Amino acid sequence: MLSSVIPLSGGWYIGHTWSLSVEQFFYIIWPPLLNLGLGFRFLIVSIILWPFFRALHYLICDKYHLFYLPINDLVNNYIFMSSGCLLAFLINKYNYSNLCYLKWHFLFALCLTYPILEKIIFDNFLLDYKPAQTYISSFSAVPISLCFLYSVLFLISIKNTIFYKFFNSAPMVYIGSISYSLYLCQQFFTIPLNWHNFEIQQIPMNILLMLVFTLLLYYLVEAPCIRLGHKLFAKPKSAQ
Repeated sequence: MLSSVIPLSGGWYIGHTWSLSVEQFFYIIWPPLLNLGLGFRFLIVSIILWPFFRALHYLICDKYHLFYLPINDLVNNYIFMSSGCLLAFLINKYNYSNLCYLKWHFLFALCLTYPILEKIIFDNFLLDYKPAQTYISSFSAVPISLCFLYSVLFLISIKNTIFYKFFNSAPMVYIGSISYSLYLCQQFFTIPLNWHNFEIQQIPMNILLMLVFTLLLYYLVEAPCIRLGHKLFAKPKSAQ
């Protein structure tokens, strides 16, 4: 949980825990806001203000090292987690069948094109201003998040497309179910070639072991915890 706050030694093997730490901090902050009734309003305001706060954070903390914010990673990645929460509010609120209209496809392409063009311009024409890209990228993260929202809403709303059939097929649903356990395990087996010390760290043995440990973690830890959570937090049935 503290790996995004306190630099930890461990190299490659625990390198992915920074993202887990960011998630944990977000989950600590988010539920109290919901309980206070600030969820949806707070999301909208924070998403609008986030690029400016992120840019200010870069100018004050990163560029001039005036002070260190312990949750840098949370600040940098807040937009993506908040977009996921916004999606949860929006999924059942409106009818999204009109997302198949051409105008929405055009808007999606426009949002996706901006960060790509930004990278091309900085990498090829503005090399001397590369540090400033961190400042500008704060704004490009917003259209990327909008593209994420659009993609998910399109996949779950427009059911007569090949995309819907593919992502809702049994194999893809199963991969989605075990994906969190897979993420926890993968770093121990997808090791750079120059770090290989044993044969089990090489293909195909490492892939096989990664899948074995993923399934063990999912069926022995994650799935039982999910069932326990459902029992602990199940809403009591109203009296007849």
